[in-house]
Amino acid sequence: TPKATRTHTLRSVSKKFPKMQFKVPVGFNLSRFHRFALSQSYSTNKAKLINGSYSGGGDLKKRILKVVSSGVNPTRSVLENWVDEGRRVCLNELRVIIRQLMKRRRFGPDLEILNWMETRHSSQMSPYDYARKQELTVKEHGRIEAERYFESLTSTVSLKAASLPLLRCYVEERSTEKVEAFMLKISKLGLALSPHPFNEMTKLYKATSQYQKVPSVNSANETKQNDLKCPLL
Repeated sequence: TPKATRTHTLRSVSKKFPKMQFKVPVGFNLSRFHRFALSQSYSTNKAKLINGSYSGGGDLKKRILKVVSSGVNPTRSVLENWVDEGRRVCLNELRVIIRQLMKRRRFGPDLEILNWMETRHSSQMSPYDYARKQELTVKEHGRIEAERYFESLTSTVSLKAASLPLLRCYVEERSTEKVEAFMLKISKLGLALSPHPFNEMTKLYKATSQYQKVPSVNSANETKQNDLKCPLL
């Protein structure tokens, strides 16, 4: 018990320093002092955890995983402190960390990492990064925020990568109107190049018993793929 622990501590100190006398002042609340000491220790450890000096040392992956598992979750702070220490961030290492966190379903920290990557290293963002960020945005913040993110993108690479997760979101909502409107939009932008968007439309029509629309989707997909294989000269 806490009382037994305090008594044992005082006895241990008395044995170590037998000539010293430890007197508790009148009115001194030993229990309150003990709680204060514990709270100070917790605050110190939490601060160390936030700035990264407490977990992982020179290993960024260990720092991030340690902080995330603790529940404090200041992933961006860990990355900023790492840079402030004069260390280099390897984006491929961050991608490995992102995959590990995805397996653990820690979507919030993953999204923080990708936000940091896009802010600090936008020119090095890959299609995978944009697609993953859009997927996590849907999971963490919902369709409306995912739509805002899609509208904020400017490059063809980023738009194409972020379009499929948003289309899948519409399909999961069984929103035929949104799916068809979005499919028309990305087709006009030249983003519907792979079979995946057409497969999502087929999935929606089958799920909503609109089987009469499936052949036209399959035909459009086949035409698109043939055009890509045999471009006009």
